[in-house]
Amino acid sequence: STLRKILTDGKLFLGINLVITSVQWLGRYAIILVLLSYNGVAYDVVDVIYHQFVVFALMGLAPTPGATVGAEAAFFLLFKSMVPENLITSLTLMWRFFLHYFPLIAGVFVYFLLSRNGYKFNIFSTTNKSAPGSNEQPQMIS
Repeated sequence: STLRKILTDGKLFLGINLVITSVQWLGRYAIILVLLSYNGVAYDVVDVIYHQFVVFALMGLAPTPGATVGAEAAFFLLFKSMVPENLITSLTLMWRFFLHYFPLIAGVFVYFLLSRNGYKFNIFSTTNKSAPGSNEQPQMIS
């Protein structure tokens, strides 16, 4: 089975993946804590984490790419009770920028940087020839 193969052959990659994913989720949850602190808003960490969890769960229900508008609406409605009225709109926009748009812009930048240096992105391939453990190098543009 797949689970057996992961536990026998892929322990290192599984461990690395768990660490990277944990850091990613810690970062996602920390964004609002940093923004609240920066704006001088007093908060209870557990309440903020709970509200974030609900926002992330509701984002999955938004029928638009990237949960556009749905994410902002959920955040605004859930956090308006703990954030001053004069800050909630700007805080919502900053939260969304750092959570969604900044990583998107960074990804585009990295993509063009790698493309410029000759890395060929073969996204339609059915096999991953540069998978971990493979001796093949990523394809370069000739």
